[in-house]
Amino acid sequence: MSRTGWIMGAIAALALASGCGKRDAETHAHDSEPWAVTSWGERYEIFAEAAPLAVGETSKSHTHVTILDGFAPLTEGVVSAVLIDSTGATSVFTQPKALRAGIFSIEIKPQVAGTFDLVFRVESKAGSEEIRSGRVEVGSHDHPGGLVEAPARPDAVTAVAVAAGGDPIGFLKEQQWRIPFATEWAQSGSLNPSVSGPARIRPAAGGEAVLTAPLDGVVVEPSLRGAGRVARRHRGEPASPCHLGSELRRD
Repeated sequence: MSRTGWIMGAIAALALASGCGKRDAETHAHDSEPWAVTSWGERYEIFAEAAPLAVGETSKSHTHVTILDGFAPLTEGVVSAVLIDSTGATSVFTQPKALRAGIFSIEIKPQVAGTFDLVFRVESKAGSEEIRSGRVEVGSHDHPGGLVEAPARPDAVTAVAVAAGGDPIGFLKEQQWRIPFATEWAQSGSLNPSVSGPARIRPAAGGEAVLTAPLDGVVVEPSLRGAGRVARRHRGEPASPCHLGSELRRD
């Protein structure tokens, strides 16, 4: 082989090795992506964000807990993440104190690889409840796992609502908790084209609100029908003042 051919072969081998290393890194990065799940119970809503799951490694789950009665963040209580294997054996990871209002940082350190049912257990003054939150996979350091099956929908929900185009808009739980807010499963149904209700018109700061009457004046006679008509009275009745854009006449 010539010197030139040897050099070209070495370059090709280096390029191939570099490409394989890059693909392996990309695959590992993809496998290591964080995961999240949202689930509902009768008393609580759970939104958990967690690092990938690997045997013997700690995955922190920032678990957001909302009390459905009033849609307020849970500030005091005990929140646990429970992994249940196919035999019913459980691994429980508990956080007895909120990191801040509504958020409990749970350290999940699984000891066995495999697929597990995920349950969040909440105990507080608002009541105790276990919220089923789908299924997760625990992998290895090189190939960690995450959420593999979303929680089941309520029986009343027949289909998942899908947005028609557009980009999603972030609406964090910390933002939701600051305003009157609630979440519900989307369902098929009918809506009234309009609704009626009381209202009050107030001018904006530094502005004004003007309401204009369609007639120039105040109508007090029931017999009057429009602008320019003559106000009449029966003999013996007192005259009623009226101005409708023309001179008042009396017969």
